Amino acid sequence: MRTVRRIIDDAISDPKSLIGCEENSILDFKSEPYRLDSLPDRLELAKDCSAFANAAGGVIIIGVSTTKDPTSAIERASELRPIPQELVDLEKVYKQVQHLVYPQLHILLHKIQTTIQNKFIYAIEITPQSDKDKYFLVRGETMDGSRGSLHVVAIYRRMGSNCEPWPASEIHRHLHQGRFGQDEGTFVSRQAAGKMSDRADELLEQEIAKSDIDTNSEEAFFFIQFEGKQRSKLENFFPGSQKSVVASLNEMHSIRRYGFNFRLGVQDRAGIDGDVVRLPDNGYNALSINSYGVVTVVIRQKALTWASEKRGIPATVGTVINSIALIEEILESCRIVCDVLMPRAKTPYRTHWRCGMRGMLKGRPLLLLSGKTGEQDGPIHKAQVDSFVSDWTESTAESSNALAYEITSEVYSRFGWDPAAIPYSVGELISHEDFPK
Repeated sequence: MRTVRRIIDDAISDPKSLIGCEENSILDFKSEPYRLDSLPDRLELAKDCSAFANAAGGVIIIGVSTTKDPTSAIERASELRPIPQELVDLEKVYKQVQHLVYPQLHILLHKIQTTIQNKFIYAIEITPQSDKDKYFLVRGETMDGSRGSLHVVAIYRRMGSNCEPWPASEIHRHLHQGRFGQDEGTFVSRQAAGKMSDRADELLEQEIAKSDIDTNSEEAFFFIQFEGKQRSKLENFFPGSQKSVVASLNEMHSIRRYGFNFRLGVQDRAGIDGDVVRLPDNGYNALSINSYGVVTVVIRQKALTWASEKRGIPATVGTVINSIALIEEILESCRIVCDVLMPRAKTPYRTHWRCGMRGMLKGRPLLLLSGKTGEQDGPIHKAQVDSFVSDWTESTAESSNALAYEITSEVYSRFGWDPAAIPYSVGELISHEDFPK
């Protein structure tokens, strides 16, 4: 299945590329524009956009009619029906979405040229939203002359090719479990998964506090956390193994001595801080392993975005993440999990992980230098969001290269970048053999 970005790029290059495409979990077609002077149409717009936002994002293409397959009941794009530009006001579309959906969505609007003069196809791109903002509500208002206004809210989510409302019982269950009752003062959304560490959020906040990250100025950062499935087993052996873990970290050598990494094997950086093994903040990254074997990695913005200055890209253009910096930081983190913790587990070690990023945009476009180091003219891709926190994922990966590919793919997907474009990847592995020396 093509990514949202690929669908839009192909449509811009050739609108006819949409013909034959099936409606699915990330793609919806509309033959006519939303009538913004009609309350039902305005609510339909809000419903469609919020449903994609509550899933993994998607795109609504306006100006394409569909035909239902008689055997599969799948809707397929069958005809381009370009719309006169005076019938679509993109600014009003944007304002209506932001007015009717709470919290506000990050959406991108595209006006696509066709071969018919003054007629266009339009795309509403709903980017992957931050998990801490979910779930998105549609708020509507129905007037009743005798009783005043009746205010209602609803939650929709994309299920296959349909936008389905959440039943009241589901909404109540999430409210009861505290999914919406998050502390507004914390960045990380609370996770309800029973086997995940109850202290994962707290450990992350502690690591941020230990670092020199300036939270008052909202300095951006990227993080990864790992936890073994057999938490009780780790608790049994780990406290007595702190010194050996420290020794292992100080004996390890980074993939590249002067790369984007933890400077393993340099200056005996690892040490014990209370009941935590810690690689303290060196201005670029920090790592801790608590007595339950929970690994928390915090990577500061300047470790990832140094390419902005190196390439002389003005702040008005955007902030650039260098792909090798991102990939190498992830891979080095995975090496510590796979090479230091896994061998110490008494039973087969299965890793749970999550990752996230905060505030890389700061009002500017976030860009990815997607080529390998040295390919200074490689393509640059624009990110669709500036912050996210992934759900916990149980991995079956047994090597750092496979685990690093899983996490890197998640980051690429969150930002709307095609995981197929990950450099230094072979199959579903990150291969460091091609890293610059």
